[in-house]
Amino acid sequence: MLRSLIFLLALAVPAAAQVTLDDLKAEVDARVSTLSTFEDALADPDPRRALAAMQIMIEKGDPDQRRLAIRSGLYSTDLAIRSTVLRAILNSEPNLIVNIEPVGEEVNQYYGRTVAQLNGTLKPDMTASIVRKIGKWDADRQCWLNSRNKDCWVTLNADVVSFYVDSWAQLTLDKEGNLAGPANFSQTAVMMTVPLAE
Repeated sequence: MLRSLIFLLALAVPAAAQVTLDDLKAEVDARVSTLSTFEDALADPDPRRALAAMQIMIEKGDPDQRRLAIRSGLYSTDLAIRSTVLRAILNSEPNLIVNIEPVGEEVNQYYGRTVAQLNGTLKPDMTASIVRKIGKWDADRQCWLNSRNKDCWVTLNADVVSFYVDSWAQLTLDKEGNLAGPANFSQTAVMMTVPLAE
């Protein structure tokens, strides 16, 4: 009886699917064609439509669409586009990685403890990484809240992002698609970077 049941189960389990070269080519062509359509939407000659497409793709798109829109917006020379892409990223309630690098050789005696309190990772060279989960937009306070939706963690003015970690820091986009700027972390002068280009 048991042997018959195992045999029947074996018949019910489908064989592992195999992808043929033709199937692979068809799927790649379809995906490239779809992404090209989204690229066309981002390059729409009507700037309002292009901005709307970018915002929708970042906030509601799949990972490929989101990545495409973010890269397109972050490297733009247009202030309105950079501001829109930043706002859309923040509206998506992302997990942002904050990289912290001390500027001088000395760090405050509480530096490591502060990193630990924020559930961060501290490396032997004293650089640190902390993940910040951004919460909802608060229209009354004009800021994005923390993950518990209590305190302000991020504000945006044009393309300048004020970001709260241990204290407030003003960060701007660099050429690599990071928010970057000098900051004070646990009474230590640091350079703070937040990668946005996925």
